[in-house]
Amino acid sequence: MLPIVYPTEASGEYLDIRCAYYGITRKVGTAAKVALTVSGQDGVQVPKGSAFLTVAGVRFLTDAAAVIADGLAQIAAVAAEAGITGNVAAG
Repeated sequence: MLPIVYPTEASGEYLDIRCAYYGITRKVGTAAKVALTVSGQDGVQVPKGSAFLTVAGVRFLTDAAAVIADGLAQIAAVAAEAGITGNVAAG
């Protein structure tokens, strides 16, 4: 039996087709947003678009430039890829 017959068992394109009967469409994924705390030498500039990686290799790009002061800088960043891959635990 095709998965489209049972919505609770459907996934991927079958779920999209089934939902279309009711006028429901899949939302486009969005990129996760984070606040990075960067440490380093005072006066060092972190340019907009700088890439930072988690230990697992998830890449984030800074939204704005920042300058390290008192050894730290807080920088807003966004995941390089939209969707669930950018969802990471704090720290």
